[in-house]
Amino acid sequence: MLTRSSQVGEFYVMGPPDNRPKNGTKGFMDLIIYNEESDRHVRITWEQALKATLASNGANLEDKTNTTPGPVPCNITGWLAAAKALNKANKSGSEADIGAVYGNPFTRAYIVIARPFIEHLMHSAVVAVAGRDTGATLFGPADMQISANTQVKTIEG
Repeated sequence: MLTRSSQVGEFYVMGPPDNRPKNGTKGFMDLIIYNEESDRHVRITWEQALKATLASNGANLEDKTNTTPGPVPCNITGWLAAAKALNKANKSGSEADIGAVYGNPFTRAYIVIARPFIEHLMHSAVVAVAGRDTGATLFGPADMQISANTQVKTIEG
């Protein structure tokens, strides 16, 4: 069996679904992905992804307002407020928290999770059926000689 490694990349976009979840639906924005290391599916919660962005740790982030035209300016403070509101709704699943998120069209935040270097071990094998249909190995006497005539493209034994 031949084995070689192959690299691929993936990305996932976490965010609120278009359809409003029902009351009591906890974890509606969580992501379930396959973990290659442990060979099982794992859940990434919105809260874990939010912490991984480092936006919520109070670091010195520049709060420059985006100048693209739109109904409200987009900046890190606005994104963080929306992400925290989404986190509250995702954790509780209560009608009040979900209604606050889906009642305000500007309470939208998205997180992109990238896995650029996933390595798979790819296995290859040659599978054949026994019998003359797939070929035959010919054995001759020990004193047999094989010669090739390149002018007429023949092999003689």
